[in-house]
Amino acid sequence: MREQEAYSRKTLREIVYEELKSQILKGKLIPGTRLMEVELSKKMGASRTPVREAIKMLAEDNLVAIEPNKGAYVSKIAIRDLLEILEIREAIDSSTSYHAAERINDKLKKELKAAMENYNKAAERRDQKNMIKWDTEFHRIIVEATGNKVMVHIAEEIRELVLRFRYLYYGGFKRCVHVGIEHKAIYEAIEQGDARKAKIVAREHIRTIRDDILREYENF
Repeated sequence: MREQEAYSRKTLREIVYEELKSQILKGKLIPGTRLMEVELSKKMGASRTPVREAIKMLAEDNLVAIEPNKGAYVSKIAIRDLLEILEIREAIDSSTSYHAAERINDKLKKELKAAMENYNKAAERRDQKNMIKWDTEFHRIIVEATGNKVMVHIAEEIRELVLRFRYLYYGGFKRCVHVGIEHKAIYEAIEQGDARKAKIVAREHIRTIRDDILREYENF
């Protein structure tokens, strides 16, 4: 009986954790929002214990800050964290694009083109949700095209870190124009099998994003 109860508590904790994590990553819970256990318990139909445990797990992910005598808050997004993520992405994206150009098959070429086109359609509609969806899918397909299982695993680990950043970045729709242009350059290099060019344009894509951030947060 005790084991079943413990399992139920753990399951509920995980449900609360995943829901809160999703809301933070997608910007529904903005930085600085206070996480009140009583309020969250009512909203999520859970007792305070799994909510409290979920908040502690989010703190371990650095998505929540817990301050003594003040409570828990959604953590702020530090410019240094964004730049560190982009530094990793520059290395990964340039490498995966290079190898994708060497190894991509016809099926994945079609999928990559479709992801690029669907992103552009979403950008025209200013549809943030689908812009993020197809931007993520575009880069996921490139990683898959490498055929490198280790690279796929590493990219999946980075993808979640990037998600919160994507919602912040796409808050300004003016950026979606150059993203679509850069996706096209990456796609064309990969489709043509030009590994060297694919690596260069993928690297420049991430550097452009970095420059955007530095301009926007130059006072940090």
